[in-house]
Amino acid sequence: MKTLIIGTGVIGTIYGWALSESGVDITHLVRKGRKQEYLKGIDLDIYDTRGGNYPENVIEKYYPKLVESVSEEDNYQLIMIPTRHYQLIKTIKELKNKKVSGIFLFFTNNWEGTGEIDNLVPRSKYLWGYASSVGGFIGGKMILNISKDYRIGLIEGNTKSKYCSVINLFRKACFEPDEKKNMIHWLWLHHAIIAAQVGSILYFGNVAKSVESVENTTLMLNAVREAFMIVQKRGVNIDDYPSDTALYLNSSLDEVRSKLKSIFTETIWGKRSTEQSHLNTNPRNMKLIFWDVYDTGKKLGVPTPCLDRLQSKLRID
Repeated sequence: MKTLIIGTGVIGTIYGWALSESGVDITHLVRKGRKQEYLKGIDLDIYDTRGGNYPENVIEKYYPKLVESVSEEDNYQLIMIPTRHYQLIKTIKELKNKKVSGIFLFFTNNWEGTGEIDNLVPRSKYLWGYASSVGGFIGGKMILNISKDYRIGLIEGNTKSKYCSVINLFRKACFEPDEKKNMIHWLWLHHAIIAAQVGSILYFGNVAKSVESVENTTLMLNAVREAFMIVQKRGVNIDDYPSDTALYLNSSLDEVRSKLKSIFTETIWGKRSTEQSHLNTNPRNMKLIFWDVYDTGKKLGVPTPCLDRLQSKLRID
């Protein structure tokens, strides 16, 4: 499947590198004048948990195939768009103006719903996924954690055959789908969890402080539960997503604290993720996620005393 990936950001690079290594025809679209920047390749420091024949630790350069313009004659079958969620509409409009063919695979957050997107692209022409892999730039090098799974799910109006073809494409690089019952509702739930978690971490100053005491962890836990109330008010049945909610709803405070402390500060994945996290490299973007959820909660009249406390330190300049 001839695939175009928009940009060479972290998520696009992770899947561009992995899929191209497995023989998939991958091209990255970059802004005019940016192609020259990549002539010496992208330095990658990879922690790969796919298992099998994939080595766990990889240090190498990725030399992506790059273009600075596209048209309908290019005949891309899949266009993967791993932008930030607030950049998605602009990106779709730019691609439509170039009459790019192929199925769109949005690989990003969603909080505003699909109304504006559906006015631009019929649901038969797009799918929605989300990465489990993470990464960031440190000192000119991409520090990447690659997970075997990724999130994907059908929404009403999607084409099942195209959905299956994307899953088969990702399986070429040994990525397995973590399929969600309602992908948009899952995205809202995930957005809400991240908002409460990163809001707490930014409030306390860093990851370690957010789980260093019972008091701090209690605030984070209750903030997450308030975020659940917000998405429930929007119509999400959180019982459909037990793997995402069980820790926060069915565990004791000690269990929550122990689990989060282990994930964030004791595992290889957690230590690397914390080091290159947007919490350190782009806190403004993390604050935007918090304010998406917080402002919606206020509009819906959901009582959020813990999120109220967090927002006092999360103003955006």
